[in-house]
Amino acid sequence: MFFKRRSDKHLSKIILMAILVLGLIIIGCTPSKPKEVKDQEVRNEIGETIIMEIEGQQVTRREFESKIQTIKDNMARMEEFPEDWPSEDTKAKVTKQLEVMKSYAPKLIAYASLLSDYTQYAAAKKLGISVSQEKINKQVEATRERIDELPEDIQNYIDTVGEKYYWETYLPRGYERALARAELRNKITSEKGKEGWDEYRFDLIKETDVKVIDPELEGLEKERALDYLEEFNVASK
Repeated sequence: MFFKRRSDKHLSKIILMAILVLGLIIIGCTPSKPKEVKDQEVRNEIGETIIMEIEGQQVTRREFESKIQTIKDNMARMEEFPEDWPSEDTKAKVTKQLEVMKSYAPKLIAYASLLSDYTQYAAAKKLGISVSQEKINKQVEATRERIDELPEDIQNYIDTVGEKYYWETYLPRGYERALARAELRNKITSEKGKEGWDEYRFDLIKETDVKVIDPELEGLEKERALDYLEEFNVASK
């Protein structure tokens, strides 16, 4: 999140972990055998609940809770300053980012992250941005080759939802969404520059329609989420 431009291989790994982190929450008891089931049957089996809709896209409680846990984990890692930073500028930037994150609740930060992801994906689709099936398949196959390197919890998630659903639906869909957002950013940045991209992505959130289904989340405010994103963006410069 805060280091300089990295290789395509490293970026691919970051995208992979962002997708796979959705399976990192332990969800009750794991079935003894993988189940080959359809989307809705998977949701019923693992107890997923739709808690909100962003631009007509459904967000599950598991995804929201995964975001919260990831944020907490990231903050804990940022607290552990290494003795040898790449540079003093990097150390100062991370310190500022952490200060911003500490001033907001993890739940609010997770909400801001979801707003960013879902509004950018919706915008990409409206602009006709698509990711080729060949590119998606390539990423999925690369993941298959190094799946043994990933945490045990991910394998537990595969056992829960079934290999067919995971490899043919869940992972390809995650890659398609992540890569479409990346292409949207490249397109807007090439046309308007970095500042133009920031303005564009924040405007997407300002104009988006959010439908909160879970009453417990009604206190989350889009304006506060934007405040966080804008402050974090300043801290990251």
